[in-house]
Amino acid sequence: YFYNLYMKRFRGASVWSSVALLATASAGPGIFFIQDAFRYLGCILAPILITFVLLLQSYSLCTLVRATELFSVTSYQEVVLAVLGPAWHTVVCTGLVLFLCGNCVALISAGGESL
Repeated sequence: YFYNLYMKRFRGASVWSSVALLATASAGPGIFFIQDAFRYLGCILAPILITFVLLLQSYSLCTLVRATELFSVTSYQEVVLAVLGPAWHTVVCTGLVLFLCGNCVALISAGGESL
């Protein structure tokens, strides 16, 4: 039911709207550490690094969205399975679990520092 509801709602979504959604979702706890970037790198290097990371993230998200359209799949794991095969699928899924655990630790750390 939810899949059909999702497909009806987002069927006409453009590549850029998908990229914007992915970018806001993947920014996650990193947004809490921008002040640390300025503190350690200064007012000149920090904006350069942030701009570089932003461009790299935008490029990778555009590539991911285009791959989902090309292979007619609906998730990152399905893209990896279609492009790289089952062995890499296991590796990437393990990496995603570790990434999500790292995000949880970062959010807990940022929340603890703000108290």
